[in-house]
Amino acid sequence: MNPGELVLTVDDAPSRMKVGTTAEFTLKAVQDGRTDAFPLRIDTVGHFSLTLNNISYKSVSSLNPDADVLVKFTPLSVGENRITFNLTGSDSKKLSKVVSITSFLPEVSMSFSSVGDSVSVKDVTEFTFTVDGDDGEEYEVRIDTVVPEYTMDLRENQGTIIRRGVDLMVNGASFPDVLTVKSGEVNTLSFSNPQCIGDYHILFTVTDKYGNGKEYEKVIRAYSPEEIVIDFLEVDPWIELGFDKDKYYESLNTHFDYHSLPSYFDGKHVDTIYTVEQDMAGHPGETTIPGRGMIVYIGQGEEPELFIRDISFNDRLILSPKWDDGNGYNRSFQKTGLHALDLNTNSADNNPGVETYTLTIADKWGKTSSKTLTIIALPYGSEMPYPDNVWRRRYDWTTHTDPIK
Repeated sequence: MNPGELVLTVDDAPSRMKVGTTAEFTLKAVQDGRTDAFPLRIDTVGHFSLTLNNISYKSVSSLNPDADVLVKFTPLSVGENRITFNLTGSDSKKLSKVVSITSFLPEVSMSFSSVGDSVSVKDVTEFTFTVDGDDGEEYEVRIDTVVPEYTMDLRENQGTIIRRGVDLMVNGASFPDVLTVKSGEVNTLSFSNPQCIGDYHILFTVTDKYGNGKEYEKVIRAYSPEEIVIDFLEVDPWIELGFDKDKYYESLNTHFDYHSLPSYFDGKHVDTIYTVEQDMAGHPGETTIPGRGMIVYIGQGEEPELFIRDISFNDRLILSPKWDDGNGYNRSFQKTGLHALDLNTNSADNNPGVETYTLTIADKWGKTSSKTLTIIALPYGSEMPYPDNVWRRRYDWTTHTDPIK
């Protein structure tokens, strides 16, 4: 040290530290021959707490010579912090010492237990989530969802059914908008009762005590597991079975079980049916395409009903379909089981030809299934492509154990 030299030392000051923690370092001013206090001015940049010998730096205006001063520094926000110690010595000598400290927050993260990316609409799935941050620190966790929606437009004047939403629970209970979760704490989220099929986005926002947030996402796909079965049977419930039109559904499902149909129904499961142009009763010289009845089975496991979304056709409507409830053929709920489907003469189109009808059915969660029936209306005088003893022969109820009525 040169005679009269002014020296200001800073020992053990960190260059980088975590927000909210406190660092201690020493400050000493020395000048040969100096015995009285040095005038001191402290300039700062940043947001932090700073004391010298446990006194706020704002109240400190001098340093005693050759004395160790304990400096305590606590950053209060993320960023670059700068402390400039401006010292004045004998003979008006001036010296500045700059201490730069970068303050940071450890990055909070969230981890999840492994879970399948899909679940049946009838099942419950669970996974755990853990906030990984400072030991013992508490964090706010907000859970939001983005869910699919399934809309069923009913017949005129019957409104619309909208299904959306899912039941979520954390640690076996409902939860507030914002959870308080400790770092390292394992929490269990259960997912159940999704209202429709599709992708469910579960959004987690983790926020620390300084207001810094980070987002995470978990996606679960809900599916309807059971097959929707559609089967066309070329059996006329009135002509062949003799059932009363007002009791089609009741009669069909009382006397027959789709899964164990009698041999009469063998060969009756079809995707194409025929009809033949014939004379129109009461209108000499005119012909028509006669209507007929058939049976349609719809089912899905143990589900009690399905939604008839549509029976669509291409260019023409050779025969007009109507369900056994008499209320049309689309946008309606129907019980599962065996149904009568009446194919009525369409007075607007009495010409032979070919038409395809596609029946589309959905379950309440939005899963759909379609099956196409082709109707071939043959020209007048054509032969039906069936043996006489197969097409429209009466069912022999004498071999059946139940009465017809």
